[in-house]
Amino acid sequence: MPLLRKVEKYISKHNLLQHTDQPVVVALSGGMDSVCLLHILHRLEYQLIAAHCNFHLRGEESERDMHFVENLCKTLGIPLYIKQFDTLTYAETRKLSVEMAARELRYSWFEQLLQEQNAQAIVVAHHETDQAETLLLNLCRGTGLKGLCGMHPKNGHIIRPLLEIAKKDIEAYITLNHISFVTDSTNTDTAIKRNEIRYHLQGKDATVKHIAHTATYLREYQDFIDNIINYFKPQLLHDNRLDTTKLMQLPNPQIILYELLKDYGFRQTEKVFSAIINGKIGRQFVSQDNKFTLCTNRGFLIISEKNVCEESVLKIDMTIRNKNSKEIYPKADALEALFDAKINSQKLTLRHPEDGDSFCPIGMKGKRKLVADLLAEQKVPLTEKKKVWLLQSGNEIAWVVGYRISEHFKVTDKCQQIAHIQIITD
Repeated sequence: MPLLRKVEKYISKHNLLQHTDQPVVVALSGGMDSVCLLHILHRLEYQLIAAHCNFHLRGEESERDMHFVENLCKTLGIPLYIKQFDTLTYAETRKLSVEMAARELRYSWFEQLLQEQNAQAIVVAHHETDQAETLLLNLCRGTGLKGLCGMHPKNGHIIRPLLEIAKKDIEAYITLNHISFVTDSTNTDTAIKRNEIRYHLQGKDATVKHIAHTATYLREYQDFIDNIINYFKPQLLHDNRLDTTKLMQLPNPQIILYELLKDYGFRQTEKVFSAIINGKIGRQFVSQDNKFTLCTNRGFLIISEKNVCEESVLKIDMTIRNKNSKEIYPKADALEALFDAKINSQKLTLRHPEDGDSFCPIGMKGKRKLVADLLAEQKVPLTEKKKVWLLQSGNEIAWVVGYRISEHFKVTDKCQQIAHIQIITD
C-alpha cells in the first residue's frame, strides 16, 4: 500500500484529524521524518501550520535547520512559526537535563500555538522505530506496564499519524519524491541512550516491527486496566482518602493500589500494601517527586500535598457580653465557642500542637489529657493532627479548636460575662 494511503487510513482508523477549517500544527524540525510528515499532510490537503523550535544547542547547524524550514514552507505555501529558546539557561535554572528542558519548552510552546491559532491538533512525526526505541529505553530505565506501552496515536492534543510506519518506508518516500531534508549530527552520538538503542536496531526491520507491535498490544491491555480502575476509583478514592477496607475486598488489590497511587507519583506499592495488611497506623511515605505524602490510618490511606503552605491566616474575633439566661452553645466541631470571660485576662494566641501538649478537657473534672490522645480518640489522621489549631490563654490551652474546650474556661452558673470567640480564616 502506498505510504500516502497508509497514513490516511491510520488517521481515519484512530480518528486523529478532521478536514475542517481548523488548522493542524505540524512540529517541523527539518529532519527526514518531520519533512515527510509535512509533505504527506500537505498532499492529503489538511490546512497546515508549521512550527519550528530553535534550541540554539548546535551552533551553525541550528541556524541551518531554521533557514531550511523557512525555505521549505515558503515553497509549499505553508505558514511557519519559529520560536527561539535559551535552552541551556532554562535547563540550569530548573535543574533539568538539556533533553528534558527542550521537551518542556517545545511542548509548552506547541500548546500555546495551538490555542492561539485555534488548531485542532499538534502533529509529531514519531514512527515505528521511535516506538520500539521508547519501549526499550523505558525497559532499560525500569518501568511498569504503562512505560512498556510506548506512545499512543493520540495523547491529548498530540497526535502521531506515522506511528505504525517503518523507517524504511519513510526513506523510500523521501527518495522517490526527491525531497530534501537536513540531518542532526547529534543523532549519531551513541553516548545518548536513545541513539545507542537506535544504533543496535539498525538493519533489524523485523525486530523493530515485533517490538513496536508488542507496545501496541500492551497499550490495549493498559487501556483495559484503566477502564477497570476508572470503574472502581469513585468507590475507593474520595478527597484524597483511599478506603483500604473496600480495596481489600477486590480481586488483585495490590495491582489496583499501584494503579491508584501511580498518578500521585508513589512507587512503594509493596511497602504500602504490607502496611495495610499488617494494620500499621501512622506509616508515612513520600512520592517520588516529593510532592505528596501518604499516611496509613484506620481503614484509610490519607494522601496530602507536600511542600505546599498549609497555613491559613487566622484571626480571633471575640465579643465580651453579659450572659443570657438561656445560652445557645455552638456545636463542638464549630469554629466558634463560648467561654468564661476570664479567658481574656491573659494574652490569647493560636498555634499548632507540639509534643507533650496537655489540657483539661471539659467534662473530666480537672484531669489533664494529652492533646495527641484527644485527637487519636477523635480519629484525626496523623497528617491532619499537625494542622489542628490550639487557642491558648497565657500558658494554658483553652480550646482545641473544633474539638474540645478546657474545663478551666467553661461557662458556669457563676459566670456573669462570657466571651464569644470565633476563629476566622482569610
